[in-house]
Amino acid sequence: MDRELVELFTEPGKGKGVRARTVGRGIRQGSLIIAEDPYIFSLEVEESKRRCHSCLQKKTVPLVCYGCKYARYCSETCQERDQEHHRMECDVINVSSGLAANLKMAVAILCKMHHLPVERGQLSSISNLMSHVDDIKRQRAGGLTAMLSTLRTTLKFHPEYLIDQEALEAVVGKVMCNSFAILDDDHQQIGTAMYAQASMINHSCSPNCVPVFRGSRVEIRAARVILPGEEATISYTDTLTPTQERKDHLSFNYFFSCQCEACNDKERDSKMECLKCPRCSRQIPKTSGKYSLLA
Repeated sequence: MDRELVELFTEPGKGKGVRARTVGRGIRQGSLIIAEDPYIFSLEVEESKRRCHSCLQKKTVPLVCYGCKYARYCSETCQERDQEHHRMECDVINVSSGLAANLKMAVAILCKMHHLPVERGQLSSISNLMSHVDDIKRQRAGGLTAMLSTLRTTLKFHPEYLIDQEALEAVVGKVMCNSFAILDDDHQQIGTAMYAQASMINHSCSPNCVPVFRGSRVEIRAARVILPGEEATISYTDTLTPTQERKDHLSFNYFFSCQCEACNDKERDSKMECLKCPRCSRQIPKTSGKYSLLA
C-alpha cells in the first residue's frame, strides 16, 4: 500500500476503509495504490493442470511436486518461488484439491495457521478483515454448517490443522466475504485469492479504482482522479446489471445494503436499458413503445 497516496480510516457505521490522504494533492488517474501478492490463492480445478501454480501462466508445466504430485510448475525458478507457500499445504492438497474454491481457501488458511503461529492471533495478516459470522449464521446457517462439516471430514486424517469451532467459523467467514476472483487477460476467472490489504477497500457500484491481475499478484489502480480525503473503492459485483440485482447480490454475498451514488440514481436503470436510434442517436426508453426494429 502506497502510504504517500492513501491512508486507512475507520468510520462509525461503516467500519474500516482506504482513502486518499487528507493532506496531499489527491491521486492521479492510473496511479498504483496497492501492489500485493496473495495471502493465499487457489487455481480453478480445470486450470490446475494447464497453468503453472506459481506464475499462473498457461504453458507447458513439466515440473511436478515430488510430494503431492499435484502442484505443477513451468520452471525451476517458479517451483523455488512457490516453495514457501506450497510446503505448508503439500501434505493435504490432494484431499482438498477437488473442493469448492471457498473450502480450498479455508484449508490453505488452516495450513498457514498451523505452520506460522503468528497467523493464529491478532497479529495475523488478515486479523483486520471482516468475517460477518453473525450475519452468515442468521441468513445462511445451513450453508455454514455444511462447509464446517466438509472441512472436518476433509481433514479427519490431519487433525493437527483443525482449530476450535469459533475460530473455524471466522476463517470460513473471512474467505466467503473477502475473496477475489483472479482473472486472466480475457477476464475469465482462473482462480480465487485473498489479499490482506486489497480486501480492505470497500465497494461502490461506481468505483474509482480497479483491480488488475499479474498472475496471482493484484494491482489496485485509480480509474479516475481521487480527491484528497475521498474513499478509494472497487466494485464487488457487475456494475452493468440493474440496481436491484446488484443490491441483492451484495446483500446475499457481503451482507450490506449498498447506498452508493449509482444505487441512489433513480434514472440510471432506465438510461442503461434505453435503445439508441440508429438515425439520430437519441435514447429511446424501452417502455415508451415508440420504436420498431429495423431489419
